[in-house]
Amino acid sequence: MPSTPQASTSDDTLTRPSATIPDAELPPVSNTAPNLQPSTVAPRPDSPLKIHNRSVEEYQQVYHEVVDDMLRDENGQLRPYSLELGRLIKKKLWERLNRPTMIMSTDEDGRLHVDVTYRVEECPPDFNVDTTEEPEC
Repeated sequence: MPSTPQASTSDDTLTRPSATIPDAELPPVSNTAPNLQPSTVAPRPDSPLKIHNRSVEEYQQVYHEVVDDMLRDENGQLRPYSLELGRLIKKKLWERLNRPTMIMSTDEDGRLHVDVTYRVEECPPDFNVDTTEEPEC
């Protein structure tokens, strides 16, 4: 548990909490800004934001049509959330959005491109994240 600063009894100053990582193990500090390259894609302020080829309002409507009923039981009570319910919601939303699949590629200069295809995959992507060493809340 992180220590909290304590007020000093002599002159109302705060004492500095002790570091949890020794200074020798901290990464070096650089005063040089990273070499940032501007995006090659010009922003288009006149084009509306799209989420899976839908306007924000259309996407929100689809989301609520799919998800809202799944979060409640037959009596209208909130259903306890579980990993299984989360995966079922993800699968139903993925199907309703026409099975989007992200395809990533990298140019020779290191730029990452993400393209979306639809109706290709038969199953939604399934990512299992190991949380066994995560702290309990």
